[in-house]
Amino acid sequence: MLKFNRSGEPFNPMRISSAVESLRLSLPIMRTPQKDIICFKNGVYELKTQTFRPHNKKDWLLVSNDIDYYPAKENESFETHAPNFAKWLKRASGRL
Repeated sequence: MLKFNRSGEPFNPMRISSAVESLRLSLPIMRTPQKDIICFKNGVYELKTQTFRPHNKKDWLLVSNDIDYYPAKENESFETHAPNFAKWLKRASGRL
């Protein structure tokens, strides 16, 4: 029987293969992550519908940020409250 290099614990390659195969059978197949949503700490923002909703495992998100989402206040916009960011966003998205 072989031993792990660091711990000296015995292992059997067949048992490891069996464990890996069991995990494959029990884990869900990962789907393609949605590209039209932005993941925030407190939920996700859907770009198509411009709505905010709770997290959902079916979104298969791979990336998140540690920022809470807060809806815009009345009459608040990037152009009026963050003009430099609005300009950068237009340039980055090819709209400038």
